[in-house]
Amino acid sequence: MWQFFEEATIWHPDVGTRNDLFDTALGLALFPTRNGDGPKDFSAQSPFQNMMKQSLLDKNIVSLKYGRTDEEIGELVLGGLFKNIPREDMIEVPLNHSRSDNSDHIWRYYTMNGWQVSVQSMSMTLNSSNGSIPVLKMPQIAVVASSFPWIGLPNKVAEKIHKAIGIRHVFDWIECDTRAHLPDWTITFGPDGQTITLTPWDYLIETYDKVYKQLKCVSGFWGLQEYGDKGFIILGAPFLNGLHSVFDADRKSISFANRPL
Repeated sequence: MWQFFEEATIWHPDVGTRNDLFDTALGLALFPTRNGDGPKDFSAQSPFQNMMKQSLLDKNIVSLKYGRTDEEIGELVLGGLFKNIPREDMIEVPLNHSRSDNSDHIWRYYTMNGWQVSVQSMSMTLNSSNGSIPVLKMPQIAVVASSFPWIGLPNKVAEKIHKAIGIRHVFDWIECDTRAHLPDWTITFGPDGQTITLTPWDYLIETYDKVYKQLKCVSGFWGLQEYGDKGFIILGAPFLNGLHSVFDADRKSISFANRPL
């Protein structure tokens, strides 16, 4: 296999994030990169696109499992499925590329990967009372992005989730021992109303603070400011942490299954 690479001398996935936290990147985009806002367009195909072009894969799919913590090992399968997760045990959500807001370069940037799905609603389920708090009622299109380090939501949605968790804002943290008392986060996908429920062990980012020598559970929910008001949703790494995910270019879908704790 041949593959061209383009060098990024500085890498900041978002404002305020240090580039030393991200040591590598492997392109799994479905579509070619387009970037008309800079002095030079990116031109290298992603490795996944290149493998499909050269017919190197048994199936044009990527199976992905993130490690929930720094100590847990993830898994990437190119052209195949997980050995221990039957496809029929997963929910399969069709891709949705109906939104074509070409006037906004931020939306264009994040939709370059091509992995967009419909989201019907979101809610927080309280374990103590089995009550449910709706946090998103209006259908949206969400970009599933393994390279995005947060869960990007409309501001009001992020605020409702933080209130349900007892966290003030993104980057705020709680004692990890309290996770058993926190609500689950349920996402309903369109068009068939399939759901995935993530626990606090999934959607909170467990990290060890070397300065204060303390284990912290940090919020991964980020209000996207003016872009969130436009209906942006980016389901990044904290969303994928608790899942087995299969990105299928042939069937034009993404399949999800919960991982056991």
